[in-house]
Amino acid sequence: MSRTLNRLTIALAACASLAACKDKPAPAAPVIRPVRTITVAAASTASARTFSRVMQSSAESRLSFKVAGTIRTLKVKVGQRVKAGQLIGELDDKDFKLQVQQAQASYAQA
Repeated sequence: MSRTLNRLTIALAACASLAACKDKPAPAAPVIRPVRTITVAAASTASARTFSRVMQSSAESRLSFKVAGTIRTLKVKVGQRVKAGQLIGELDDKDFKLQVQQAQASYAQA
């Protein structure tokens, strides 16, 4: 019985080794999938929509000055940190120069 068992074991080992020697299957071809595309173009002016609304800034800061005037230059950008005493902007000085000239003319006339 042991001889039969040995022969059977050898036969199974031979079959297993022969099964392992088979060629590997060829790799599968890559799958090419279709894709939907859309061409983007500028919208025509005929389909433009208009809405009645008042535009308002989303971020604003309440600044106050000792005098009224028009801002000529702004030295800081949105979100930039400022320190006390730092120059933020400059006002247009044309109105003030005119007021000085008027006061000087009034003084000279008096």
